[in-house]
Amino acid sequence: MKNPPKIVILNRIDRARRIVKTDTQKIRLKLLKTPEEIYSTAERIAKGEQQHQSLMGNL
Repeated sequence: MKNPPKIVILNRIDRARRIVKTDTQKIRLKLLKTPEEIYSTAERIAKGEQQHQSLMGNL
């Protein structure tokens, strides 16, 4: 499988960072009310961070 161009990787990293940033702000502002909302958002943050780290070559 061919590696994606560098710009594609950078776009994916930026997207993952934006998702993590906005979801973290929601948790801080307590906009998420139920435990299910908090859990699902935290899970998405973790998945985005994991993708970011693997793209950067840290995993």
